[in-house]
Amino acid sequence: MLTEGCGFKEGGTMKLIAGDFKKTGTTFGVVDAIPVEILGAIEGELVLVEILKILPEKIVTSVTEILNPSIHRVEPACSYFLTCTGCQWQHIDYTYQLILKRKFVQDEVGKYNFFSKNMVDNSIPCDKQLNYRNHARFTVRNRNGIGQVGYVNSANRQFVKISECKLMNPKINLYLNEMQGNMKDHSQVAVRAGEYTESALIQPDLSNNTKLPFRSGQTHYFEKVNHREYRIASPSFFQVNIPQLEKIITISNTLLEMNGKGILVDAYSGVGVFGSQFSKYVDRVIAIEESSSAVSDAIISNEDLNNIEYLCGKTEKIISQITEKIDYLILDPPRIGCHPEVLETILKVLPNKILMVSCDPENMMRDLNILSKDGKFKVKNVIPVDMFPQTRHIECLAFLERDV
Repeated sequence: MLTEGCGFKEGGTMKLIAGDFKKTGTTFGVVDAIPVEILGAIEGELVLVEILKILPEKIVTSVTEILNPSIHRVEPACSYFLTCTGCQWQHIDYTYQLILKRKFVQDEVGKYNFFSKNMVDNSIPCDKQLNYRNHARFTVRNRNGIGQVGYVNSANRQFVKISECKLMNPKINLYLNEMQGNMKDHSQVAVRAGEYTESALIQPDLSNNTKLPFRSGQTHYFEKVNHREYRIASPSFFQVNIPQLEKIITISNTLLEMNGKGILVDAYSGVGVFGSQFSKYVDRVIAIEESSSAVSDAIISNEDLNNIEYLCGKTEKIISQITEKIDYLILDPPRIGCHPEVLETILKVLPNKILMVSCDPENMMRDLNILSKDGKFKVKNVIPVDMFPQTRHIECLAFLERDV
């Protein structure tokens, strides 16, 4: 093992110069040829770090003192920064966060000779760098008969009790304060709270707990996107940053240039946001979604729209059964990307325009390479959209056209 007998011990300290950022959102240094991951540093900084964990492949450390700070360093807004590890970048000024995220995407683009890094646009900023999330999942620890609520540090697995999460919207933090110390006999709690509604979904059902002043155990909640209200059941996926989702919809509409005609296929459609938002720009929408709860949500939310057909099943099975000519195709797959059969079908049916939405640039570029390498489609641009300020994560849009 790489770190076996390395001479370091957990709890010890060392000085390091931070190297480049990796996909983990952390920088790395090297000591005695051993990779050292540094939480809370910026590349080029000289830092004093504490050793949190010695693993077979690396040493994990956290900054305790900045000996030579970067010009991009700012004071973290949250007192739990580096303790809970939910945020990786609160110590980095926001303008530089956007630059780093674009570079992350460009690094993935650069793995393929067919693509140019210049096709990656500047990152679209988020107007709110804090309090933007509408969904939280907290860990509960029972200590001395008191149910404390917080997070688990990803490096040392230590539980951290918190009184406020700076990423969550104020409604979630209100629920957190009411739950803190009153969650005996539970291990986790999930909270969704509408950005533009007063609706909430809190699970599990805590109604037997007389110390809690709010309702819980709901089966669904409601959220608005561009003034359209959507029902979202507990198992249904929904974006955590609604203002940025609205920007994505605006950008997507501009890129697709729908003219009021043709067929739009909304693959991996979830609760039907894209299909419903764009239904007025096409003759017909075919929405494909595997989750039966999401399809039910979409049908209820969009019952006023009569040109959308919902097909429940795996995208790779259903898309090959569509016989009509596809003019516009939206792909919003899970983090792992598109199923290979989906890409194979796209290369056969050849829609005129494709918009791909992804929260994983690596898997997105793999899929784009498959669609582009035979010359049937051309990637016009890739647009990073910052859905997740203060973290390493980045959402991307990619626009492709048939190369005829």
